[in-house]
Amino acid sequence: MPPRAWRLWLEDIEQSIARIATYIEGLDFAAFCADQKTVDAVVHNLHILVHGYFTVDLEIVWLTAKHRVPELHQILKRPAKSSRRSGK
Repeated sequence: MPPRAWRLWLEDIEQSIARIATYIEGLDFAAFCADQKTVDAVVHNLHILVHGYFTVDLEIVWLTAKHRVPELHQILKRPAKSSRRSGK
């Protein structure tokens, strides 16, 4: 990896660490667990640290959350066909 790329990678890691610290500041474990948005934000930033998902296209995230996730939800709510229930 070129030196500049390493520098950017380290900056992304530092940013995720700072965000995690900000999200949990002043919380104890019970408060953290009770706040699903904070849990999701911390988990997201941990994924960045572990997997290197540094660039996220927010438009794709928004469109997926707004359209594709509800479509998936509707599909999952449909009654299963009898052949699927019987394992055929």
